[in-house]
This record gives sequence, C-alpha cells and structure tokens, in this order.
Amino acid sequence: MKRAKLAPAPGSGAQPAAGSGFVACPVCKKSLSLKTAQHHIDLCLEGMAAPKRAAAPSSALALPPGLSVVPNFLSVDEEQFLLRYLARQTWSPSAFNVMCDSVVFGEYRSASWQKPGRVEMPPEFDFVIERFRQRPELAAWRPNNANANRYTKSRNHFLRPHVDDRMKAGDIIVNVSLCSDAVMTFAKMDGLLSFDVLLARRSASIMAYASRWEYTHEIKMDNFLGETRISINFRQTRDW
Repeated sequence: MKRAKLAPAPGSGAQPAAGSGFVACPVCKKSLSLKTAQHHIDLCLEGMAAPKRAAAPSSALALPPGLSVVPNFLSVDEEQFLLRYLARQTWSPSAFNVMCDSVVFGEYRSASWQKPGRVEMPPEFDFVIERFRQRPELAAWRPNNANANRYTKSRNHFLRPHVDDRMKAGDIIVNVSLCSDAVMTFAKMDGLLSFDVLLARRSASIMAYASRWEYTHEIKMDNFLGETRISINFRQTRDW
C-alpha cells in the first residue's frame, strides 16, 4: 500500500512555519506530531482499504437494510412447547450450507427439481405463522416450508456464509431462535460492509429486500453463545 504524503497542518488562517513539528493527516485531517504522523497515516489508510464493519447491534441502525429483529417474539412457555414438539422429530445430519442436525417440514423441493405433492405444515407452527402474519409486511405471506436446525457448539457446528436459493426460499425468510443466543454476520456481496446481528433466544428475524439478496449470512463457530441453539426457518417457496 502506498503511503500518503505528509501535509502541513492547517493553522488559523496561515500555514505553520517550516520546522513547526506538526503535519495534517490527509485522511482524517488530524494535526499530528512528526514523530508519530507516518504510523498514524498508515493506520488510516489501512482503515480505508479494509471492509467497514458495523458496530455491535443495539438498535435498528445496526441492522442491514431489509432485516427486522423482534425481541421476545416467543414467551418462555411457547418456546418450551416448540422444543417439546421438536424433540419428538427425527433429526438428520446436514452439511448443506450448514454443519448441524436438521429436520424439514412442509413442502420440500429437492435438487432433482421435481415439484412434490402438497404437504401441510404441522399445526404446532400455526401460532408462530399467524403472529408473523399480523405484521403488515407479512400479511400476504403464506409459508409452506420450514426447517429446524440444531447447532451444538461442542461439535463445532456452524452456518457457512450463503444466500438462500431463490426458488426454494422465496423473497422472505423468517426465523425464530430457541435455546440460546447467537450472533449472525451479514456481509455485503462486494465485501465492503458487514453487520454482526444478535439473534437472542426467543427472538424472531425477518430477512427481506437487500438483506435477503445482497448480503450473505452466516454464524461462525465462536458466535454461538450457548451449547445448543435451534432455529426454525420459515419460507414461502416459489412455484417451479
């Protein structure tokens, strides 16, 4: 990386005299001592070249465009109801975009690109879907597919960076988080911007618009904040 040329620090109306011992950083415009100026400027230039990273999420300002996070979407009793239902299911190892255990519900279109017959979503999910559909942006949303992913930290599970298949997942992906918190990273396709988003236990997230199509999403091994996390992901698949 080329170094920036040291510029004299701006004074109050006139340039400082030669040998004053201060220069201005051409990046951030700070007035610097000559002894530390070059190191400071190198760091500023590296910061310009590196991908910009959003601050830890504390408000909607820390979310990628098109993503909504709803804290406390589920009550403790509702979470336990879903966990008891999921415990009765048959889980299988999955390595498609994820390293975890998974179970699929409703319609599922396999890689063979064959459209299956109608498969109803389990009634245990009805209250979750209806609560989502009370939101204006989801009033016309009709999910016909869901999958549950169970991540176990001690087994080094993770969600690799990806964008969900256009045909299998539709325009909106809705998620609820169970058992523990996790941090999901959204990264712009051009690599210039990323967000670390806290998905707290019993929260919900709605991924649409730019967050759906222009950002990859992932959960790194170290970003599972408990031993076990289960997510239920709802989609309205497109007709093929």
